[in-house]
Amino acid sequence: MIPVTNDLTEIGRALRDSYEPVAEENTAVTRFIRQFRQELLQLLRTPVSGLFRRLQRAAVHAARTEHKRVRLELVGAHAGLERSIQEKLYDPLVHIVRNAVSHGIESEDERARVGKDATGTISLEATSAPNLIVLTVRDDGRGLDYDALRRRGSELGLLRSDRAATPQELAQLIFHPGFSTRETTNEVSGRGVGMDVVAATLDRMHSWVEVASTPGLGTSVRLTVPLRSIIEHVMVCRCGSQMFAVPMQFVMPSTPRDVESSPQDAICITLGNRVSQVLAEKVGSPRLTLEAQPFGDTHARKQLSIFVDDLLGPEEVVVRPLPPLLR
Repeated sequence: MIPVTNDLTEIGRALRDSYEPVAEENTAVTRFIRQFRQELLQLLRTPVSGLFRRLQRAAVHAARTEHKRVRLELVGAHAGLERSIQEKLYDPLVHIVRNAVSHGIESEDERARVGKDATGTISLEATSAPNLIVLTVRDDGRGLDYDALRRRGSELGLLRSDRAATPQELAQLIFHPGFSTRETTNEVSGRGVGMDVVAATLDRMHSWVEVASTPGLGTSVRLTVPLRSIIEHVMVCRCGSQMFAVPMQFVMPSTPRDVESSPQDAICITLGNRVSQVLAEKVGSPRLTLEAQPFGDTHARKQLSIFVDDLLGPEEVVVRPLPPLLR
């Protein structure tokens, strides 16, 4: 018998010596591509400082109209955001800032009675991440009047009569069309543009808004805006002869038991030109489980199960807009 142990060991060592440099080069190339992608995204985004300055001018004008003293603080003005998105966000943000001056900040006499500085403070803050940006408008005013919201909500039939509404539910009432607790109007507030328009604008941008308020201490309105990337991480699947790509940030791991154990909580659909009858036959087929948050409602998260013929795995894809004619 011819000994082969030493030969196999040498071959294995030679293969390892050949593989390790290739693996190191592959890691270096991956790191370079990731860095290049981040630099490319930064080139497409401009600082929100210009947007903040425009909002600052709107706040000064509103304070002058309301005869109030207001100080503005700008935080994170260096955060980057595409100029087209900044233009779309200006109208919602300027309405929120005006609301903060008109509804939030008290008059000088009222602030003096409660021991506050005569000058109210409104802060504009931007916090960015690779795939989203959060814009927050915060004031140190009187906060939301939950009693007034409850009364008005009951008058309009927007509240359930079988249980008491939570502060979060009451705060969401301000996004209902035509909802207002103020009886008088002026140049700043009550001009036919309400928070419902703000919510609708953000909805069209696939973004959402949250409100948090403490009576006597102030209110913060937070806008969360997902940012599209040129290169997206997606889960690729096949249904019939069609290929689909779903953003990875929405894909959740699941098992057949997740859908079968609680079908009343799952929405089951199929991709492509399939009829609904196939659902009964595809319980054991591959599926994607997605987590969705309805825009404007941070407390309602739902899972969506999509039945597919085959999961092809994660990929990186280049996202390009449709040409004008196809759009």
